[in-house]
Amino acid sequence: MKAEELKNLDIAIVGGGYAGATAALALHRIGANVTVYEQARQIHEVGAGI
Repeated sequence: MKAEELKNLDIAIVGGGYAGATAALALHRIGANVTVYEQARQIHEVGAGI
Protein backbone atom coordinates (compact mmCIF):
# COMPACT_ATOMS: atom_id res chain seq x y z
CA MET A 1 0.00 0.00 0.00
CA LYS A 2 1.06 3.55 -0.61
CA ALA A 3 1.27 5.93 2.34
CA GLU A 4 -1.68 7.92 0.97
CA GLU A 5 -3.88 4.80 1.12
CA LEU A 6 -3.14 4.37 4.85
CA LYS A 7 -4.51 7.76 5.88
CA ASN A 8 -7.61 7.45 8.06
CA LEU A 9 -7.33 3.64 8.01
CA ASP A 10 -8.01 1.86 11.33
CA ILE A 11 -5.10 -0.44 12.18
CA ALA A 12 -4.69 -2.78 15.17
CA ILE A 13 -1.20 -3.81 16.28
CA VAL A 14 -0.85 -6.77 18.63
CA GLY A 15 2.18 -6.40 20.88
CA GLY A 16 3.68 -3.25 22.32
CA GLY A 17 7.34 -4.25 22.16
CA TYR A 18 10.00 -2.50 20.10
CA ALA A 19 8.56 -3.57 16.75
CA GLY A 20 4.92 -2.91 17.65
CA ALA A 21 5.63 0.52 19.12
CA THR A 22 7.81 1.50 16.15
CA ALA A 23 5.19 0.35 13.65
CA ALA A 24 2.46 2.21 15.54
CA LEU A 25 4.48 5.43 15.57
CA ALA A 26 5.34 5.19 11.87
CA LEU A 27 1.73 4.49 10.87
CA HIS A 28 0.42 7.26 13.12
CA ARG A 29 2.84 9.74 11.53
CA ILE A 30 1.40 9.07 8.08
CA GLY A 31 -2.15 9.49 9.27
CA ALA A 32 -3.44 6.03 10.18
CA ASN A 33 -5.63 5.50 13.25
CA VAL A 34 -3.60 3.01 15.28
CA THR A 35 -4.53 0.97 18.36
CA VAL A 36 -1.88 -1.12 20.11
CA TYR A 37 -3.00 -4.16 22.11
CA GLU A 38 -0.58 -5.42 24.76
CA GLN A 39 -1.21 -8.18 27.29
CA ALA A 40 1.12 -6.76 29.97
CA ARG A 41 -0.69 -4.66 32.54
CA GLN A 42 2.25 -2.27 32.89
CA ILE A 43 5.40 -1.38 31.01
CA HIS A 44 8.57 -2.91 32.47
CA GLU A 45 11.88 -4.40 31.39
CA VAL A 46 11.74 -8.03 30.31
CA GLY A 47 15.44 -8.67 29.76
CA ALA A 48 15.61 -7.87 26.06
CA GLY A 49 19.12 -7.72 24.67
CA ILE A 50 18.69 -4.42 22.87
